[in-house]
Amino acid sequence: MARRPLLPRPARPGRRRLILLVLCLVIAAGCSRTRIAYNFSDWFLVHRIDHYFDLTREQERFLDHRVAALQVWHRRHELPRLVAALDELDRRYTDGLSAEDADWIWHQQGNFWDRLIARGLPDFSRFLATLHEEQIRHLEGRFQNDGGWLVKQAALTADELKSDHREWVLDVFDDWYGGLTEEQVARISYWLRANHDWVQLRLENRNRFQRDFLNLVRQGGSAEFYHARLLQWLRHPESHWVAGFEAGLRDRHRYWMDLIVRVDAEMAPVQRQHARQRMQGYRDDFASLTEIG
Repeated sequence: MARRPLLPRPARPGRRRLILLVLCLVIAAGCSRTRIAYNFSDWFLVHRIDHYFDLTREQERFLDHRVAALQVWHRRHELPRLVAALDELDRRYTDGLSAEDADWIWHQQGNFWDRLIARGLPDFSRFLATLHEEQIRHLEGRFQNDGGWLVKQAALTADELKSDHREWVLDVFDDWYGGLTEEQVARISYWLRANHDWVQLRLENRNRFQRDFLNLVRQGGSAEFYHARLLQWLRHPESHWVAGFEAGLRDRHRYWMDLIVRVDAEMAPVQRQHARQRMQGYRDDFASLTEIG
C-alpha cells in the first residue's frame, strides 16, 4: 500500500548540505527515525515558515534562535510528560483499548498541543509584527497555489475517496499491528466510512482560515496586538469555522474513536503485543531525548 511522503521545499544550498551531512552521520550512528525527526524538528519548522513568508535573514536568525529555545523547553518539560503518558497508556492497554482509553488519548494529545502552541505564541506574534507587504503577498500566493492533500481529496469522486480512505486506513493498522489477516481486512473495510461532504467542508473551512489570517496580518500591529488576537482565536476557534464544521467535526471524532476501539478488539494477542512494542519504542526514544537534553 502506497504511503504519502511529505516532500518539503529544498533548503537553501548551504543549509541543505549541512543537513544532509548531519543526517548521514546520525543514520550511521544508528539513531532511530523518531529521534532523527525530533532533532530536526526546529529546522523543519523554520523551513516551513520560510516557505510561506519568504523570510529575511534577520527574521530567519530570530526564528532559528526562538524555535531552538522552544525545542529545549519541550525537551525538558514536555517529553517527560509524554514518557509518563506512554507509560500510563501501556498500563491501560493491558486488556486492550476501551472507549475511555481512546478518549483519554485524544485529550492527552490535545493538551500537549495546547501547551506547545501557548509557549510558542509570543515569539510567533513578535515575528508577525515584522512582516512587510511583499511577504504578505507571498503568503497569499502560497495559500492560493499550495493545494496540498486536502485539495486532491476534494477532487476525488465518492468512489475514489472511499478507495483512498480504505487504502490509507488499512495501511496504518497493518503497520501498527504488524500485519492483518484477510478476515480482519474484510471486517475493517466494511466498517470504514469515507465522507465526501466532510472533505469539502474541511476545504471550505481551511479557505476561511486562510482568508481570516490574511486579513489579520494585513491590519499590521504590534506583537501584543497579534498575541491577543491569536490567543482569542485559539480559545474560540469556532468563531472562524464555516457553518456545519463543528457538527461535522464531532461526527468524525466519534467515527474515529469508535473505529479505533472496534479494530483493536479484533486483534489477536500477538498483534496487540506488536502495538505495545511499538509504543514502548516511542517511549524509549522520547526518554533518551530527555536524557540528551
